[in-house]
Amino acid sequence: MSYTNAPQIFLEDQTAFLVQMIQSLVSSIRSDSGVGSIIAELASIAAVVEKVMQATETSMDGTSDAAAQLRQEAEGIVRKLEACRERVLDAGERGAELAREQAPEAEWKVWTQGLPPVAFEIARETKELVRVVDGLDEEEEDFA
Repeated sequence: MSYTNAPQIFLEDQTAFLVQMIQSLVSSIRSDSGVGSIIAELASIAAVVEKVMQATETSMDGTSDAAAQLRQEAEGIVRKLEACRERVLDAGERGAELAREQAPEAEWKVWTQGLPPVAFEIARETKELVRVVDGLDEEEEDFA
């Protein structure tokens, strides 16, 4: 088994899970499921992004050539994921604040319309991370 194979499988699984969660979030927004459901989905998405980031950072630690190459190619993606994760967490806090304030419909609409773009950015970045890890795995196999 190659150096990146286990993280690659984990990342692929987590990416598929994130895509399902994002689809659920979009469905909840469209069906007006309520702020509690949406906030819970945002928290779940943030938690999975955290796992992905931690797994990637763990794989980037070390002095091997594979770790160094992963660090070089994935560090920017991890930073983007961290920024997205923060935006998701902030959005959850904002939703809770709107609920406490019993905000007017227009504010809810602005809030909910801002959620899918962040979620889709997370999906794109995690897919890019899988692509990078997959590319490193293929390079490693070429030298074996």
